[in-house]
Parts: sequence; C-alpha cells; structure tokens
Amino acid sequence: MLRFALRHAFAHRRRAALLGLSLALGGFLLVVGSAIVVSLEQHMVRGLRQALIGDLQVFAASNPVCDLTEEVPLDFAPLPEPESLVPALAADPEVLAVAPRLAAMGLVMAGEQSAPVVLTGIDANREVLVTPMLRASAGRLPQVGKEIMLGEGLARRLNLRPGQLVTVLLPTVDGLYEGDELLVVGLQAPAGVPLAGELFAHLPLATLQPLLAANGGLSGLQIRLRDGGDAAAARGRIAGRLAAGGHPAVRILTWEEYGGPLLRLSQASLMGLAIGFLSLALIIGFGIANTTLIVVFERTRDIGTMLALGTTRARVLGALMLEITIIASLAASLGAGLAALMIGVLAVRGLPVTAQALVYALGTERFYPVLVPAHVAGGAAALVALAVVAALVPAIHGCRIDPIRALRFV
Repeated sequence: MLRFALRHAFAHRRRAALLGLSLALGGFLLVVGSAIVVSLEQHMVRGLRQALIGDLQVFAASNPVCDLTEEVPLDFAPLPEPESLVPALAADPEVLAVAPRLAAMGLVMAGEQSAPVVLTGIDANREVLVTPMLRASAGRLPQVGKEIMLGEGLARRLNLRPGQLVTVLLPTVDGLYEGDELLVVGLQAPAGVPLAGELFAHLPLATLQPLLAANGGLSGLQIRLRDGGDAAAARGRIAGRLAAGGHPAVRILTWEEYGGPLLRLSQASLMGLAIGFLSLALIIGFGIANTTLIVVFERTRDIGTMLALGTTRARVLGALMLEITIIASLAASLGAGLAALMIGVLAVRGLPVTAQALVYALGTERFYPVLVPAHVAGGAAALVALAVVAALVPAIHGCRIDPIRALRFV
C-alpha cells in the first residue's frame, strides 16, 4: 500500500505540488505567527515584572487590595517592621532579591502643563536587583537628592528632557499639597508595557519620604524570584514562614494581581494580535481543505480504475489517505522547519524595529522572537490532521462510486 501511495503521489506532480505548497505555506505562517505572539507575551510579562513591579509585592495587611495603577489612599498604612521582614523574605530559597518601595499618586508640573503620575520611591542600588530592566532610555537612574526619572510618554506630554526641572505635588492628609522641584535625570520606556511610560516616575526613596511625611516608612517591599520561580507557590511558602516566625500580618500579591488594568490592557492588545493570526490560520485552513478536496475529487478516474481491477474499497481508501498523509507530512514539516530556521536565526541576530510606534510599544529597537519547539511540531501536526480530515469524506464517497460510472469521467 505504501509503494502504491508513493507511486500515485509522484505520478500526479501538479496536484501534489499544489497541495504541498498550500501546506508548506500554512506551516510556515502558523509557526511564525505563534512565535511572534509568544515572543510579545513574554516580552510584555518580562517588562512588567523586571522593569516595574517584580514578582511579589508585600504590603501591610490592614491596607485594601490595590494594584499599581490605583490611587494610593492617604491613610495607606506603612509596612510594619520592614527591617525584620527583609531577612525573613530573603530566607526563601526561590527569593533572589528584596527591595523597598514607597508609592504615591501626585501631579507633575512643567510651566503651565501638568499631568497625574504614580510616583515610586526606590533605593536604586536594591531596585536594580529586583527590576533589572529598570533602565533609563536617556540619561540615568535617580540616585540621591532631588532627582527624578520620568516615563518617556509623560516627558513628551510635558515637553521635558533630562537636565530640566519639574515640579512634583503630593496631597497631604489635611487636603493641601506638598511640593518640590526636582531635576529630570533620566527617561524610561518600559519594555513591553509602553502605557507605563505615560503613568510612572521614579525618584529616590529618601526624597519621596519627606514629601509624604513618611518618616522613613515604606508602602511595601517587592521581591524578585529566581528564574523559573512560581509566584503563587512562593507566596504560600513565604506567608507560612512569616506566620510561623511571629511577624506582623502582611498582604502578599503576585505580579498578576498587582499588574491590574495595566496587565489586562496589554493582554487585550496581545489578544487582538492573536485573533488576527487565528483568523489567518482559519483562512489558510479553508484553503488547504479546499485544495485537498480538489485533489481527491480529481482522482475519481483513478479510483474507478483500481476498483475495476479488483482492488478492494478499503485498500483504495487506505492508499488515498496514505498518499494525502505523506504529502501533508512532507510539506507541513518543510514549511514549519523553514519557519523554525528563520525564527532561530532572528532569535540570535534580532529583527530591526524601524517604525517609531513599534519601538515605543516594544521598548527596544531590536526585537528577538522566541522559538517554541512544541509549536513547530504542533503546527505541522495540526496541518497534517486538517488535510487528512478534509480528504476523508470525499475519499470515502469516491470509494463507494460504481467503477463503470467512475471510468466515464475524463
């Protein structure tokens, strides 16, 4: 049967080439599309976790649950006993680093222009261990004194650049505003989460604390886990260790919980891209199914000849399906293999990003796609299955035809 299927596959080269070309193109586009979607998702998640919030956030248990985009209430309780919490957190085997944080909602003003902002007080030396992708796209990170790093989008709205002064205003408990003039020393474009560049600014922890009358207090601690660490599992272990050690009650949020609307908005944008690729895959799938139907229906005369020569219907059906499977397997594997090769090269060399909108969205001028071997094999297998399913019904119908009637077809 295998020899019979191979002979017929190569005897009808045009039909086999047409089906093979459709399947190879489908395999190529499926692998490339999945690589782009996965790469953008990983880029977005990595940017959120390693440029903004870390893997876990620790707050006082008395505070309401909030995310990084929500306004911090004036009665937000400081984290109790942070000096004893840090070593307890660092004792977990998956915790790589712990950094202090102080956050507040405020206003930034430049001349007559103003914009709301989430101000984040950081210890730059500790912060880079927890959010290693927190880098200045222009200038540098704020270190000490009256310095601030603005998001690129925020700086554009206020027409600011490094070396200029900006006024920061913060609400106080009595309903008034406390303000100070800070020097812009850097700009940031968070990779994968461009919207964050419209909302956030970073300044030294010691500069923000007096403005909030925090008296050395912290709003929270952020934690970075080792590569491959499970945030939810680490939270459970840490909570158990803190409770057993008699530490004050705290609330621990994972990066997904703390990401809030910013994460969901980024995921929605990614979902739109995924739907676009899925639509393209469906169009390709219908094209492959149509091509397969044509190839099988055009074999009516061959089917009639085989049946007239005494070949059983089951054997004819098996030969037809084996022929389609061979063509589909070779073509889909070729297309998926070429796509994997291209993605593998781009993963090393990178893909230049020339459009400014994409540079802003990705936070980089060179995009490195990620190759997932399971998607290569899965894409090829899905196309082979599609071709086989598309061929099954017309093949069964063709094998039931009367041999004499089939031989009348030209």
